[in-house]
Amino acid sequence: MKTLICAIIVLCSVTLSTVFVAICSDKLLSDFNDSIEINLREESSNIDEVKTKCNRLKPFLILFMCDKDVEQLEMYMEDAINAARSNDINELISAKSRLQLHIEQLRRQSVFSIGAIF
Repeated sequence: MKTLICAIIVLCSVTLSTVFVAICSDKLLSDFNDSIEINLREESSNIDEVKTKCNRLKPFLILFMCDKDVEQLEMYMEDAINAARSNDINELISAKSRLQLHIEQLRRQSVFSIGAIF
């Protein structure tokens, strides 16, 4: 009987932690995507604000996402930084688009599902 109770407690804790991480990652990635949309515009680019948000998000991503995905996010972030510093609007638009598409992909991967639990 003790084994059954322990197994149920472990199952519930794993399920609740998975739901919590999925909700938090969705919120954090949505906020980061909104920050990119607001701060990286054609007429003005505030890349420092985006870098700050990315640096705050990175520890969470390192804990709960695949290393390859975090490395790709860093690569797309560097592309956006370089495009903003070069003042090339077309390059900034394409770098921003790639970065946002990758963030949306990360959001889709972190959604709560049965596969994420087991």
